[in-house]
Amino acid sequence: MGSTWAEWGITVTATSDGGCIAGGSVDSDPGGSVECYDEGIQAALVKLNANGEQEWQKCYGGRNNEQVASILEIDDGYIVASGTNSDDFDLDSSGYHPGYDKHGNRLYDIWIYKIDKNGNKLWGKCF
Repeated sequence: MGSTWAEWGITVTATSDGGCIAGGSVDSDPGGSVECYDEGIQAALVKLNANGEQEWQKCYGGRNNEQVASILEIDDGYIVASGTNSDDFDLDSSGYHPGYDKHGNRLYDIWIYKIDKNGNKLWGKCF
């Protein structure tokens, strides 16, 4: 049995091409309207053109939990600010700082990553 399908929109940013890019979190099995890994909750981005048609959608993260907080368009792509408590998949070599609260839950880092205009991750850093 898979996880519950849930998709949360958290932020939206107008883009220079007249469209927008929306970010949030996704916890869904394959077949959802935004498909991510079948592990944890991933950060998700959906790029729409000026007519509201989807150009692409991508998910980012690891086995635990991520969520997009903010998106900034730059000349050659986007800078995305997320929270994370993963250290694998897209976060390999990002420098996640492991830690746990008094209940044994993994602590969150700020995860900043750069993507190109097509949503391909170029680099990521944890703070």
